[in-house]
Amino acid sequence: MSTRTIVGILATLALSAATDAWSQASGTVTGLVRDVGSLAPVSAAQVYIPQLGVGSLTQANGRYVLVNVPAGTHTIQAERIGYRTISQQITVVAGQSVEANFALAEDALALDEIVVTGTAGQARRREVGNQIVQVNLAEVAEPVRDVGTLLQGRVAGARIAMGGGSSGGGMDIRLRGNVSVAMSNQPLIYVDGVRMKSEPYPRLASDDYVSPLNDINPDDIDRIEIVKGPAATTLYGTEAAAGVIQIFTKRGGQGAPQWTAETQQGFAYMRPFATDEVPFYYIDPVMRKGHRQRYSLSVQGGAADRFSYFVSSGWEDNLGVVRNDYEKQ
Repeated sequence: MSTRTIVGILATLALSAATDAWSQASGTVTGLVRDVGSLAPVSAAQVYIPQLGVGSLTQANGRYVLVNVPAGTHTIQAERIGYRTISQQITVVAGQSVEANFALAEDALALDEIVVTGTAGQARRREVGNQIVQVNLAEVAEPVRDVGTLLQGRVAGARIAMGGGSSGGGMDIRLRGNVSVAMSNQPLIYVDGVRMKSEPYPRLASDDYVSPLNDINPDDIDRIEIVKGPAATTLYGTEAAAGVIQIFTKRGGQGAPQWTAETQQGFAYMRPFATDEVPFYYIDPVMRKGHRQRYSLSVQGGAADRFSYFVSSGWEDNLGVVRNDYEKQ
């Protein structure tokens, strides 16, 4: 017998002895993975021991097998997309098989944020070519007086300035500056997908103009989406060159009725603008301290899977600093 043959036999015997020793120092883990609600087997679930890097996928019947698991106490985990990850402690005995079963509970997935565009249906934010800014009322801590105040400081690149001091004057909003000399520079306004008047309209009490956004109670708004950028004209046409303001109102809820009541009180006055001797330049007879008041009441609720409701009402009575300046709605 040659030397090479003897070495081969010795290597084979050594490998066999090492394999037997490894088999005696390790065990097997098996089990079943089910859905906690339906008790149906869960296939393609990953069952693994993170510390050892040992793992396997469940079969169609929910069964799995992990072989050559070192003896000792280990943490084994089971996970699958759409289910919560669950773990448990197991003790593996050398040369024996231990059973570890799992019951997975469904888990909600965090999907891409959805925005509503001018086209039919919805789109994921990363698939929309134009810039979209969203203002969620649930994330606004301070009280909101009107829509213009709500957008102020929250929309990058927008110019929001006070249009006038009269009752109902509102804010002058420019999302992209002045973009046209022939068409309107006012952004388009949509409420729940319905287009409303965007241009300010004259007040009956004076020669001033009122912002259409003042007709919307900010307490009834769920969120506002601002669409701007050149691509906005693709969705809304050439009139959207100045941008689009999409307002989405609150929807019905679930459970017992939840009532919300709000009242606002204040007054308007004119600061002196002339000399110390004649602070108001002899127009004192037509000036006043105007009382301003607003009341709103809403209720939200519904029954699960049957119906939901949200009802809101409001009343305002605002007096300006001059006799013919007033607003009621």
